[in-house]
Amino acid sequence: MFLTKISVNNPVFATMIMVALMVFGVYSYLRLPIEQLPDIDLPVVAVVVSLSRRLA
Repeated sequence: MFLTKISVNNPVFATMIMVALMVFGVYSYLRLPIEQLPDIDLPVVAVVVSLSRRLA
């Protein structure tokens, strides 16, 4: 296991690689054009109940 061997022998290096990947992912997400991230309408359900008789 290549990744586990690096993580055990060099924990700071493995942590820096993971942080760099996370920063790159956040940067890429923020740079997405609007066409790749469209506006969506969330579904809404409305229930209306009316009683025709008065209760005593």
